[in-house]
Parts: sequence; C-alpha cells; structure tokens
Amino acid sequence: MRIVLAEDQALIREGLVRVLAELDVVLVKTVDNGADAVRVALDEHADVVLMDVDMPVMDGIAAVRELQRERPSIKVLMLSAANSETTILSAIEAGASGYLLKSSVTITQLRQALETLAQGHAHFSPRIVSMMAKWLRERGGPKIGRAHV
Repeated sequence: MRIVLAEDQALIREGLVRVLAELDVVLVKTVDNGADAVRVALDEHADVVLMDVDMPVMDGIAAVRELQRERPSIKVLMLSAANSETTILSAIEAGASGYLLKSSVTITQLRQALETLAQGHAHFSPRIVSMMAKWLRERGGPKIGRAHV
C-alpha cells in the first residue's frame, strides 16, 4: 500500500512516520498541506492519503473533495483532532473512506484501519460510528422498509 501522509504539525508528522515504518506500507511522501497532498497523491499514484483536517493552503476536507473528483480510487483516511459532528460529517460527505481521532487512536487501530481500506471498505473509529448512529436516529433517517414475504 502506497501512502501519502498529510500533517501540518511537525512533531505529529515525525511520530506518524515512525509508526508507519513499523507497518507493512510504503510511505511515498509526507506533506504539510492539503494542496500538496492532492498533487503528490495524484503524481505518485498513492493508494491512501492519511490526512489531517486542519491544514494550511487547502484543508483536508477540500483535499478529499479534489481527490474524489480527480481520482476516486485513492482512499482518504482522516486522522484528526477535529471531532465536531459537522467536521466529521463534512469529511464523510466529501468522500473520506475513514476517520480516526488523534486523541484516542492506537497503532493497532491505525493498522486495522489501513487494512480495512486496502480491502475496499470504510473504517471509522467506534466513537464516530456511535456519533453517526445517534445523528441518524435523531434525524429519523434513512427510512428502511420492512420486507414482506
């Protein structure tokens, strides 16, 4: 799996580089903004972009939209401290394949998320799945009819 890491905070970026070195992935390049993430992911034929939300030049959500428009086969796994319902739902709507919270993710969970994406599935932290389920319940949708036999 070819990964581009997009993280604007140097200390976190360095830590993630070390974590990714322990996993069975190829770290193509690290960048510190969403615009570079899009450019590098497209130029280097990345499989996955591990992306923060809050970054300069172009934020992570705008970068997800751009990648989905240009090459939807590239998966984007958001890894962010941003945990508001609005931000998370915006990332999902933009086309993110997963979302993990920096405050609670472990190396094992990051590995599992990357493996899940490699298998073609989405991956969200349990806290985000619970948030999405609550959000759907409160809004009364989606409507799923009962099957009649």
